[in-house]
Amino acid sequence: MQRKDIKIEKTSRLVDVLSDNSFSYSNTQKLLRNKDVRVNGKVCRENVKVEIGDMVTVFYKDEQSSFEIVFEDDEVIIVNKFAGFLVVGEIDKKLGAFAVHRLDRNTEGLVVFAKTLSAKEKLEDAFKNHKIRKFYLTEVVGDFVADSLFKAFLLKDSEKAEVKVFKNQVKNSVEIKTYIKTLKHSNESSVLEVEIIGGKTHQIRAHLAFLNHA
Repeated sequence: MQRKDIKIEKTSRLVDVLSDNSFSYSNTQKLLRNKDVRVNGKVCRENVKVEIGDMVTVFYKDEQSSFEIVFEDDEVIIVNKFAGFLVVGEIDKKLGAFAVHRLDRNTEGLVVFAKTLSAKEKLEDAFKNHKIRKFYLTEVVGDFVADSLFKAFLLKDSEKAEVKVFKNQVKNSVEIKTYIKTLKHSNESSVLEVEIIGGKTHQIRAHLAFLNHA
């Protein structure tokens, strides 16, 4: 059994803290169920809010893998990527396959890889022409009830490695479309199903922050 102590440096949700420390969402839920997570020495089984100065202690058995294969044939590999790992430069090298789309380092979910150049071209075309739809689950701060398409304009600053979202179009900005459906909500937080139409850098996080639900 290994132990990891995490000192909280900013107010966060417990699941987000564990995700930032390379524990996948599924593994985090298992750790909470098994009473393997403690906050300030007390066993915690829920996604509580942790404050600056709190100490989170995690007990776990094995070093985490970066992914698990959920489907494979002669041309395609689909994996469940765990949080804390890179699709390109890390998982693709381990698989010896081509990544046809990406997820951010701290995002967990399904990623499709092509095993041949022919499959790579077909899959990239399918993603480009929206023949494959991608859905995301995210938890945000605050009570957010929605079931509609939100539009805005995103401006990427490559030098500062940041993006900004505006209500109206500004110079060099591009239109973004984000479909948001609330699955569960309370005064403290809401769980959303999100589909991005097109997909730009950090679109989900930036658009939700623009809507005051980071």
